[in-house]
Amino acid sequence: MKIHHSVSRVTVIVWLLGACSSPTGGDPADLPDAGNVDPGDASPTTDATTAAAALVPALDVSVWTRTLTDPDVDCMWALGYRHVIAGTQNLEVTRQQIEIATRGGLTIDLYVFLSWGRSIAAQVGEAVALKQEFPQIGRIWLDIEEEPAGRSPATLRGLIDQSIAALGDAPGGFYTGKGWWQSYLEDTLAYADQPLWYARYDENASLAAWDDPASKERFGGWQAPVGKQYGDYHKHTCDLAVDRNLMWVSAVPSVVVDRSVPADDGTPPVAPTGLRPDGGLVVTTTYVRPTAPAIREATSYELELQSWDGSAFVPYWTTTRTVSDLLLYPTLKARDYRWRMRASNPHGFGPWSDWAVFSFRG
Repeated sequence: MKIHHSVSRVTVIVWLLGACSSPTGGDPADLPDAGNVDPGDASPTTDATTAAAALVPALDVSVWTRTLTDPDVDCMWALGYRHVIAGTQNLEVTRQQIEIATRGGLTIDLYVFLSWGRSIAAQVGEAVALKQEFPQIGRIWLDIEEEPAGRSPATLRGLIDQSIAALGDAPGGFYTGKGWWQSYLEDTLAYADQPLWYARYDENASLAAWDDPASKERFGGWQAPVGKQYGDYHKHTCDLAVDRNLMWVSAVPSVVVDRSVPADDGTPPVAPTGLRPDGGLVVTTTYVRPTAPAIREATSYELELQSWDGSAFVPYWTTTRTVSDLLLYPTLKARDYRWRMRASNPHGFGPWSDWAVFSFRG
């Protein structure tokens, strides 16, 4: 999410319970780990246990981040990130990001980049439908940053009102910035009752500056933000193009996956499960990222990819990696593919997974 305007590129997202007390700032390195869980010592659980509302490091992802892999999410978790906001620019990518992020233990929201020249109801409606498809989604943020192309403040307010109405009963919010808000909406106070997630790329993971009169960060009548986007995608996190944030969330996951390394039992690893993509998924991006949850005792993985030649699946690619994912740009397009994975440790390779099937149309 980027606001290309004079003062700063800002991200405002309306979040949480409406008006809230002024949160305390802090550097992510100084923040308590969600649920005080060491990712290396997590215990298995069948249900997501949650801690109370907390201020946590968060990442927002988009179609430019690409689809996520399980090692990506493991990396996020190890760095202390507990929350992700996924853009809805490409619903195929968004669905995959939701699935991978949530099965890796992260909570998730959506954001909708509002394009003023398209149907506002249709854009927000796509996100609402996704929330119905994935009940684990929390908020739907309304990303207000596109240049107005000559539209008046009154016209823009009318479009923003349409976006709020289109949310229906779904919890929602805004993404915007001080420069944009003051220039194009004349610093309207009309939405000050909404929670605010704002962007200021100062590399300062803190909300404290809002309360400093000398900072001149306040706008729009908001008394306190609940989130801040302080770093953009030019500085990658976990080798991903993501924006870095600090955000209050209402419930923080403590443990939903087992990240412990089991004792060596003298045998090779079990077969991987949960491969993605699968189920005949149609992939329309120019790439595909096969992935599966890590097997904690594994030291390497072998991935085998086959393509359909019209009568049978034939070998296309085989490789060995230290992580359970692979980025591919298949040269054979408009093809069906199947792939599988097996893991190894000092005792050798374990059994192959079942085949996972997808259709590549990129």
